[in-house]
Amino acid sequence: MKKKRLDSRLRGNDNNDSDCDYINYGSEGNGLNLKLKGIPQSPGVYIMKNINGDVIYVGKAKNLKKRVSQYFSGKNAGVKTEHLVSKIYDIETIISANELEAFLLE
Repeated sequence: MKKKRLDSRLRGNDNNDSDCDYINYGSEGNGLNLKLKGIPQSPGVYIMKNINGDVIYVGKAKNLKKRVSQYFSGKNAGVKTEHLVSKIYDIETIISANELEAFLLE
């Protein structure tokens, strides 16, 4: 039943009966750096999208801010990661109550 509530949140129906929060950092006019600053230090799932809005990567994190920031630090980034980062246009997150819930959401 929880999956159904999360799915409705993903479609934009904010019914507030889930423990998860869905946040879209892709509002037009804002740079990606501004979006990254707003990511909380909470467990959850991050969804990376390209300029067409297609999902290009989904990951989970114990600390969303720390994990997502690692992609943009430039340290020890392999060729595949650099290519992925070059395609990121939008980042969305789903904040979960704990790490296990983030794992299940991913």
